[in-house]
Amino acid sequence: MPQRPAHSAFDLSGKTVIVTGASRGLGRAMAIAFGEAGANVVLTGRDAQALDEAVSATREAGGRALATAMEVTDRSAVDRAVQQAVEAFGTIDVLVNNAGIVSLEPFLKLTDADFLRMLDVNLLGAFRCCQAVGPLMIEKKRGKIINISSIGGLIGRTYGEVAYAAAKAGLLGFTRCLAVEWARHNICVNAVCPGIFHTEMNDHAFQDAELRQQVERRIAFRRLGTPQELAPTVLFLASAASDFMTGATIVVDGGETVK
Repeated sequence: MPQRPAHSAFDLSGKTVIVTGASRGLGRAMAIAFGEAGANVVLTGRDAQALDEAVSATREAGGRALATAMEVTDRSAVDRAVQQAVEAFGTIDVLVNNAGIVSLEPFLKLTDADFLRMLDVNLLGAFRCCQAVGPLMIEKKRGKIINISSIGGLIGRTYGEVAYAAAKAGLLGFTRCLAVEWARHNICVNAVCPGIFHTEMNDHAFQDAELRQQVERRIAFRRLGTPQELAPTVLFLASAASDFMTGATIVVDGGETVK
């Protein structure tokens, strides 16, 4: 039998992908990139208008796309989104757990509610989504799950980031253990740790030239990343090119953590 060319392993044509937190920023760039790759993309998020705009951009890029407003803190909403994806496209091949929040608060000012909210979105959100798609992937004995963590889960980075870092570090442990548990079902579970990327969420802060220079000095490449520079890593983990990878963490940070 002739061997398939290596580049065919990167083909995502016809694959169905759910991207949470896809209305803007990194998630939006991922969704559009999946559209460019010919995938069926289900975009979820809280902002219905921004989500519709992201769906239009994904379709223009070449993919079939569906929007569903969803809070990852709401299990019934997560289950409904998965059901809508299956009704529209027949199955789910890839889950990208990207939805997350950031809040900087000095440790002694953190309340239980602050801490629990961070865990609920950034860690339990992925837990709920994985439980929702897991039975589908287990039944067909194949699937890809990509958890978007942060270098904040790897290093002590910024003042006021304790709750955020705890949630993102927890997501890395979650990734490794789920990878082991679901390996027998041929489901790959991997994580990506982005560094600092310039998005709509932080654009206002980076209008401060002094702050931007201060941040860029921490990065080996001396610049912020763009969302389009993260998306290809996620596509790689969603493709057959990463079929022998599970439980891995890929850092995409311009060299911030190696300095």
